[in-house]
Amino acid sequence: MYSNAPGKGGIMVRFISRIRKKQRAQAMVEFALTLPVFLLAVWGVIELSRFFLAYSSVYTASREASRFASSVGELGEPNYLQCAEIANVAVDMGFFGGVNFEDVIIFYESSPGVITGSCFRIADAGKEKFIALKGNCYDGSITCSNTTPRYQPAFGDRVQVQVETLYKPIVGIVPEMPVKANNGRTIMMEIKRTPVPMIRELCADYVHFKQSGLQVDPSDSSILYIEVLNESSKSNFIVFAIENIDWNSKYYDEVILETINWDGNPIWLNEDGQAYELPPITIIEESFYAGSLRNLLAKETIKLEFDFSDKANQSDFNLTFDLVLQNASLPTDYCDPVAGN
Repeated sequence: MYSNAPGKGGIMVRFISRIRKKQRAQAMVEFALTLPVFLLAVWGVIELSRFFLAYSSVYTASREASRFASSVGELGEPNYLQCAEIANVAVDMGFFGGVNFEDVIIFYESSPGVITGSCFRIADAGKEKFIALKGNCYDGSITCSNTTPRYQPAFGDRVQVQVETLYKPIVGIVPEMPVKANNGRTIMMEIKRTPVPMIRELCADYVHFKQSGLQVDPSDSSILYIEVLNESSKSNFIVFAIENIDWNSKYYDEVILETINWDGNPIWLNEDGQAYELPPITIIEESFYAGSLRNLLAKETIKLEFDFSDKANQSDFNLTFDLVLQNASLPTDYCDPVAGN
């Protein structure tokens, strides 16, 4: 017989269907309970990130503005007096923190807590403008007395830039919070120096011949000498050239200049052993004996000797020359010739 009574299979299907409906309802309840917590956590992360971004922006604005203010700047317009420019730097760098001119305070101090001056803001055409406490204004639309002295910092003074703004949360559940940063730097000041020209000792002022004229060497009649004196206490000189060496005598054709000695050491040699065609002759630095020392030290006296082949002691023998010296510490400083005879 056929029966309409429900079988075991139908009862099981209805039971499972009821369980699934209950699970879906439970999931919806759980989601409804956890969603606010999840959204609150997401909102907290976003707000915290925005707060740190605002704080970083405000701190950077204060730091960069104080760095600009402490730098030297252009001549006659030091940056520590450029209040408007300092504030502009702070506003530009504090963009993400919402920094405005009203949020910037600029002041100077000689030591922590001891304020010696500051910049003030005034309203001009609905905008905030900066002026200095003891200085001129820094905007063309503001007039100040030119007789008002500017703030003059002392060495070691600091410029402080304080930036303070309000952090506004996305949702008004959390109240607005102040974000503040203060940075200071020592003012770098220009030091005016008056150049002092270097006083150079000239050869002609200190180098002289000890005798009034050339002398014949007692031990060798072919040698004429003269003593060169350096009266300077600090300058050393060196023989650069001997110019216009000229001698004349009735024995002109027989006299040959063989050697020039400086302090007993040869500085020039007539290696050919022949007379020059016609005096005067000039001996320059390149013609001096290689490796010869031609120094004339401070407070030193040196004997300059001219060694001829013969007859330098004759009464009608005459020798003239110009001694050119060079300052040893200034290679480009050549002295005027010192004439000898």
